[in-house]
Amino acid sequence: MIGIASSRIIIAINVDPQAPIFKQCDYFMAGRAEQVIPELISILAQA
Repeated sequence: MIGIASSRIIIAINVDPQAPIFKQCDYFMAGRAEQVIPELISILAQA
């Protein structure tokens, strides 16, 4: 957490929906990065 403590927004992706990082981040997605990131890009492209 020290490395990201000064970040304005923290986004985490983890396969474990109970991962401790999720308590510290602003946004999180549970799943495999290989699946989540392309879907996220698609959603953002439509916005």
